[in-house]
Amino acid sequence: MSYTKLEYANNVIKISEFQFKPLSMEQPTYYRKVKAKRGESHFYLENKRLYNYRVKSYVEFLGLANFKAGDKFITLTFDPKKGIDPQNLDACNAKKNMFIRRLRKSWPLARYFGVIEFQQNGNIHYHMVTNIQYFNIKHLQRIWPYGHCKIQKVVGLSHVLYLVKYTVKSLEDKRLFLRRRFFSSNNLFRPQTLSDGVDKQLALDRLSLYKPMQDYVVDKPTSWVGRIHRRLYLLKDRIVTDSTQKDFIPVGAVLKKNFKSTQLPLGVNGGSNVFE
Repeated sequence: MSYTKLEYANNVIKISEFQFKPLSMEQPTYYRKVKAKRGESHFYLENKRLYNYRVKSYVEFLGLANFKAGDKFITLTFDPKKGIDPQNLDACNAKKNMFIRRLRKSWPLARYFGVIEFQQNGNIHYHMVTNIQYFNIKHLQRIWPYGHCKIQKVVGLSHVLYLVKYTVKSLEDKRLFLRRRFFSSNNLFRPQTLSDGVDKQLALDRLSLYKPMQDYVVDKPTSWVGRIHRRLYLLKDRIVTDSTQKDFIPVGAVLKKNFKSTQLPLGVNGGSNVFE
């Protein structure tokens, strides 16, 4: 029995269609974990593939929901002449955390997401994307006095590709075992799941009329999940479902606002792409 999951964050909607419903999996979660601990490679590799898929999907969602073209992509490196061992993970993370505190003090509302990477020589450096539009380079050098700082302007979806690339790469690095592989601000728009009901069905019905920004199939990361068909939609306005906020609008109403009756999906009577 298939199952459809709908998640949203800011103005991004993700629909994942699973071949098998999670509640009717072939093997209970506990049983799979026990067999993986016993060294049965089949279950271990399937759990690993599913975990990697979830991390990749989560990071991609965060990048699309929180950052856009014109934001900044920053690379932080260490200079051994500054008295810091660039291969000492604890020392480097301490300096990175100090930089983040200074950054938040200068830009309290800044959103950011970053990952750690090891160079071929073992030196550590950090990549992060932030929604800060303008940097005073002299001020940035003051809050990062430990080495070099490179700033690039985000073009298109390049930031999403970078974040996914470096995050997935860090998953295979044994030096980061039991350590945090990425860091982020608390004010990011994070994915929320829309529970089953009238609102969810209305959203699925209306979204089915339009061409998604991304549409692809993940071929069986595990035997108990099966094939996953994923679609990503980018709306015009932010989705707010917290009734305590002033701009609260039910998801169904937001979709009516974003998809006007006069707009047609691609390929239907010459209709234009509503997501552009």
